[in-house]
Amino acid sequence: MKAIKPGVYGDGAEIRTIRGNAVISAEGVTLQNVRIAGDLWIAESVSDGDVTLKGVTVEGKTFIRGGGASSIRLIDTGLGTVIVNKKTGEVRIVAAGSTSVRQVLVESGAILAEEEVTGEGFGDVTVTADPETGTPVVSLNGDFTSVVIEAPDVTVQIQGGTVAELTVAANAAGATLDVADDA
Repeated sequence: MKAIKPGVYGDGAEIRTIRGNAVISAEGVTLQNVRIAGDLWIAESVSDGDVTLKGVTVEGKTFIRGGGASSIRLIDTGLGTVIVNKKTGEVRIVAAGSTSVRQVLVESGAILAEEEVTGEGFGDVTVTADPETGTPVVSLNGDFTSVVIEAPDVTVQIQGGTVAELTVAANAAGATLDVADDA
């Protein structure tokens, strides 16, 4: 499946299965009630636009290469491993409803936020750095199981919520951790 123009993809009532990979390459796309047996790519061509996943399950990995400050919205969605690597700027990813994301690997600037989450929300977050994207600033707002900082000179901002376990790896020299008063 390839979403190449804005619009709603997927049935409003019945869950559709995609056998293989899916690519979202346009902003303004809503993908709903879909089970993807392969990987999901939110492509660089989404640029700073919005994408909404509603009632989506991805059995493979989810690669987020595009999206902006307005967000990639995950509503009642189940994802295993999410890899965030946007070449320029940051992407905001919002988990809502019964969303569950087991693992997030952040390789570029990102904001991870939970809003009215009834599911597990974001689980384990690992902050690394891609040499092409530079040293990221990662902002967290929600309840996180674990946050691991594995890259030097990155900045992690905990804006609100909780982090059950925080680990700073030996190779993360120069990393900065900012914790808000209400976090």
